[in-house]
Amino acid sequence: MLWNRIRSECLPGLCLLCHGRCAQSFDKGREKIDSASGLLCEGCLNSLLVNGASCYCCAEPLSQDGEDASQKLMCGRCQKRQPTYERIISPYLYQEPLSLVIQRFKSQGSLLYSRLVSSLLSDHLKAEIISERLLLPDLILPVPTHWRSRFKRGFNPAAQLADFIGRSLDIPVQMSWLKKVRYTPPQHELNRRQRLSNLTASFELSHRAKLEGCSVAIVDDVVTTGATADVIAELLRDNGARSVQVWALARTPSRR
Repeated sequence: MLWNRIRSECLPGLCLLCHGRCAQSFDKGREKIDSASGLLCEGCLNSLLVNGASCYCCAEPLSQDGEDASQKLMCGRCQKRQPTYERIISPYLYQEPLSLVIQRFKSQGSLLYSRLVSSLLSDHLKAEIISERLLLPDLILPVPTHWRSRFKRGFNPAAQLADFIGRSLDIPVQMSWLKKVRYTPPQHELNRRQRLSNLTASFELSHRAKLEGCSVAIVDDVVTTGATADVIAELLRDNGARSVQVWALARTPSRR
C-alpha cells in the first residue's frame, strides 16, 4: 500500500487504480490535471458504473433497463412527495471501483485522489452545462461535517470537492455559511424514520449567510439516502434560497 501511494504521488502519469498509462499526461508546468483522464486510464474510466436511468429529482437508480436517461423520469416516492431540493445530479453509482476511489480519498487525504473525484464530478457538470441541461447556481455550499468528524479525519471531503468545483466553474463557494452542530451516526445504518430523526436540528446557518433570492448548489461526495440533502434544502429555502440542487459524485441505491 505504501509503495502504491508513493508511486501515485511521484509518478502521476500512471492510473491511480491499475497503474497503467493514462491517456492524458500530468502537466508539471501548471501543476494541474485538466480532467479525470489524467488520473485514470481509459479502461478504468470506462469501468465506472454510470447512474443512467435514474429519478430526475432524487437520482435514485430506476429499474427500467434501456430507458432514455435524458427523459425526466421520476421515482414513485418523489411523485408522492417531492423533496425540498429541486434535483440531485449524481453521475455515478457508489459501487466498485469508484467506491474504492472515494474511500481512499476520504481516508488517505491524498491530493491526487482529491483531484480525481473532483475532476470526475466537474467533467460531468461541464458536459451538463454545454448541453444546456444545467443552469449554474449563484453559489455553492459544501455539506458540513461535525467538528468531531473533521478532527478524526483531518478534513471535510465535501469542502475539498466544493472548492475544486467552484474554481472550475467560477462559482462562489461559501465554506462557513452552513454548519453541522449535532454529531450524528452514519445514515446508512438507519431506517428512513431514524434518518429523519437523526438529522433533526443537526444543521444551522451562520448569521453571515445571505441567501435571499439565491439559487444554491449543495456539494457532497456521496448521496446515500437523500435525507441529509432534504433537511439542508429545507433549511436553505426557509432562509430565503430561491432554489436548491445537489451535486454529488456517486449515488447509493436506496434499500426500500
